[in-house]
Amino acid sequence: MGRADEALAAAVGVLEGARLDGKRVIGRRKGHVITFALRAHGWTVSAPAPPGLYVVDVMRVAARMEAPALPVDYRLGDAELDRAYVVSGVPEDLVRSLLPEAERKSIKAFQPDSLQTVDGELRLVKTYAYYYAEPEHIVAAIDLLATVVARLHEKLRDDERQDLAASHRGSPYRGEHDLDAIRTALAVRRTSVAEYLARRHALRRWRGASVGLAIALFIGAIVFALLSSP
Repeated sequence: MGRADEALAAAVGVLEGARLDGKRVIGRRKGHVITFALRAHGWTVSAPAPPGLYVVDVMRVAARMEAPALPVDYRLGDAELDRAYVVSGVPEDLVRSLLPEAERKSIKAFQPDSLQTVDGELRLVKTYAYYYAEPEHIVAAIDLLATVVARLHEKLRDDERQDLAASHRGSPYRGEHDLDAIRTALAVRRTSVAEYLARRHALRRWRGASVGLAIALFIGAIVFALLSSP
């Protein structure tokens, strides 16, 4: 059995009702639809992101050049994780709630490149320098993503309940809800998400321009050296 087949078999073994579709395995874990997909030198594990106003950005510093180029970096009080990853996103309390000790331990064990909300998905990415995957990493990653998705659903439901409770007025039994208060809470979240995404985009544009300038200067130095040589 080749490395790709081992990786797919590991995903089939952990996903309920697993269905193999080329280099993808689709099934359920902990009640949520999970897709495992092979890619060049690695894999992705993804799940539909629950609807809501939030952004999750967890990126390994050594994995990608843009990793530090995020608007904020929350310190989680875990020295090893704080050194290796940039943890960012909005709202802060939601992002922090997704990574308690058990999930941080799992991330440190198999060291994914990133865990992000991308195109309506919560996506976990891992790249290897040598071959597709370690099967135990795949099992851990599927469990991790399923747990994070479940926690995200729970946190968003809690936020909705809190918004409703805060908007209640009148008798506890026959009172009404202040719709303006709910609209205000939603407007604040929309603004915070929009501001975060705008800052992230600006930082990445700046990073891209800086890298481009560095490359241009490097090439210019080489050309100058060649022209100057006897």
